[in-house]
Amino acid sequence: MEPLENGNRFGGKPQDITPYIKSGKKLQERGRIVTILSNLMASTFSLSSRTFQLHWNAGGEIDSQLQGCIKDQAKDLFSAVREIAALIRNLGWDIPETNHKTNYPAINLETDDLPVMLEELVHNHDNILSYIQSHLRFVAESGDDTTLSLLKERQRIHSENAIALDTFRKGRVAHARGTA
Repeated sequence: MEPLENGNRFGGKPQDITPYIKSGKKLQERGRIVTILSNLMASTFSLSSRTFQLHWNAGGEIDSQLQGCIKDQAKDLFSAVREIAALIRNLGWDIPETNHKTNYPAINLETDDLPVMLEELVHNHDNILSYIQSHLRFVAESGDDTTLSLLKERQRIHSENAIALDTFRKGRVAHARGTA
């Protein structure tokens, strides 16, 4: 297996898959880790699309600071999809099709209520945080430090993004109520 892009923190060097091949249990663990990563990749891609959708379509209602925040988050999410895909490939698997249902509603662009749109993004980040949290222990116990590192990094970033968006949302609600 050839190394992937050198600039990719989680995909730069393939993991030694020999221990996985020699042990059926390790192979099952690796399969479960690939499933976890595939579902995370699908959720991240979905959220990336929704974040770009808001960035491109919300228009004049968004001030430049919020617009920059949303744009940065969308770019990070898109990059995260690449990192997760690289990690799956470095585990020795092709990128699988996924049936993972994200249950994320599309951002409602028919509304002029920016706080509602921001709340939807916060909810999407929270769903991903819950998903990551539900799998951290298994990944830690499997000894896959590279995947564990990626999950912890994504957990930190999704938490920060949710807080930032929620702060903007609360500021918008307070401003609309005249309490800002």
